Amino acid sequence: MAVSYNSFLKKINKSKDKIFLFNGDENFLKNEAINIIKNKYKEYYDIDFDYLEYYGKDTSSEEIIGELNTFPMINDFRLIIVHNIDKCDIKTKNIIKKWLDNPNNSIIFISTTSEQINLKKSTQLFSKLDDIATVVSCYKLDFNNMKEWVIGQFSKLNKNIEENSLEYLIDMVGFDLYKMNNEIKKIDLSIKENNVTINNIKNIVSDIRSDSIFDLVDSMISKDLKKSIRISNVIIKETSDVIAIISLLYRKLMQGSIVIDLINKNIDDNKIRETLSVSPYILMQIKNDLTKISKLNIFKLFKLLLDSDIKLKNSIDYSSIMNDLIIQFCR
Repeated sequence: MAVSYNSFLKKINKSKDKIFLFNGDENFLKNEAINIIKNKYKEYYDIDFDYLEYYGKDTSSEEIIGELNTFPMINDFRLIIVHNIDKCDIKTKNIIKKWLDNPNNSIIFISTTSEQINLKKSTQLFSKLDDIATVVSCYKLDFNNMKEWVIGQFSKLNKNIEENSLEYLIDMVGFDLYKMNNEIKKIDLSIKENNVTINNIKNIVSDIRSDSIFDLVDSMISKDLKKSIRISNVIIKETSDVIAIISLLYRKLMQGSIVIDLINKNIDDNKIRETLSVSPYILMQIKNDLTKISKLNIFKLFKLLLDSDIKLKNSIDYSSIMNDLIIQFCR
């Protein structure tokens, strides 16, 4: 039976397992897990003589069968990794399956899939791995699992993150684990305190393009014309990514219109959050935005965004189109 990634992290230090399958499409988790196992056994295999990596369809069936049946040259174990094992050819899969029937106990065998595989409905190889391997689900994280993962990353750095700060960080950075990991490292290097606050995140999470877009959208919703035009000019100069601005504005308005509709139907906050898949903090932000935009204006602003989107896709004069959008939006 497969275990969650967070369960794997909690148990791996005490585990004596030597056969692993990381199943799913989240590459960051798979790579992180492999590094954890490599570090756990680093004193028991020789990196030069007893460490091998293979990649899917490029895996040679003749070569891998020889390596799987070879004993360590220096230390106690050999470490063999097959990335994207689902992409191996049939002959190679059959060879690995046969080896798994009677594995060499001196081999630490790690395999990954390129996507989520239903092990019970797949080939004999995956059925065998499902029976004898430590199978770890490495899927894209949902909001709650993302929160748990971020808390765990900060905990490794002896830092705590407040609930509101955690939700703000996820909303700001999104679900890209590579980007989130980089931002966590930046926060760790930038503050000495153990507690991470929203102000820390606002000051440190410095992806200029994304932060500026969030700032611009907030200032437009607040109808701060001068600030909006200034930030817009910076974005256009630095990245020309005006479509991202339209997309974020559209998302904000869409969320707002859904919240208005659900409130009018006397739906409680828990159901609203479930419908939108947002945190309590983000719902509070949406409601705060709605105090600045009337229901009638939301539909006018949708049309304004649509018109601006069409103009932007058919022109290179981004600055004029954006300034016109901002002026009308901030009325």
